[in-house]
Amino acid sequence: MIQDQLNQRIENTNSTNPEYFKKFETDPATIAIFNEVPLLGGRAAYSWGESLYSIAKTIQNDDNFTNYLEEHGGPLTGYAVSTDYMLIYVAPEKRNELTSEDIKIIMEIINQAAADHGVENVPVVFHASRIEISGLDYTLDS
Repeated sequence: MIQDQLNQRIENTNSTNPEYFKKFETDPATIAIFNEVPLLGGRAAYSWGESLYSIAKTIQNDDNFTNYLEEHGGPLTGYAVSTDYMLIYVAPEKRNELTSEDIKIIMEIINQAAADHGVENVPVVFHASRIEISGLDYTLDS
């Protein structure tokens, strides 16, 4: 019974939304965009979201990535995963400190983690903003 309910929820997973991802192209706080969100629905969309979450968990433990976080003197304030893409937050006041070489290295870290999980072409947005989390509430400041 429970397994049937779980399978039903997985099959009814909302489709990914490539158009929402494209809105970052015109957002002035966007620093860089990589790849595209695939159009998936149901079980495939569920699997895609799970893969992105696994990739995020992998980079969370990668010193080469975490060294870019603000708490270690870097320009990144954090990162998040939606069911469609990965968002890398850059401190707005440190936006100019993030070089194209830094972005290349960070993308290599993400791509390696993705390859380890059998995923290619992870959609990633580097965004000059902060995310403040308090319980289940959050605000995004650009």
